[in-house]
Amino acid sequence: MAAGTLYTLTMTTEVCEELGLAMVPREVTAGLRPVMEIAGVDEVLIDWSSTRRQRIEDVLEGLT
Repeated sequence: MAAGTLYTLTMTTEVCEELGLAMVPREVTAGLRPVMEIAGVDEVLIDWSSTRRQRIEDVLEGLT
């Protein structure tokens, strides 16, 4: 797990530096650690492209 985290951090740092982008933390679930996102990407676009999250929310809605 630690190696995967280090790899992701290294890769995103290098890609952002190369492309002139910045990463910002975004809280997805209250109380859990934030995920890193590319700064400036609209949350509507993130939600639209996150099909896995939408499928989970649809199932949860039916279960509760």
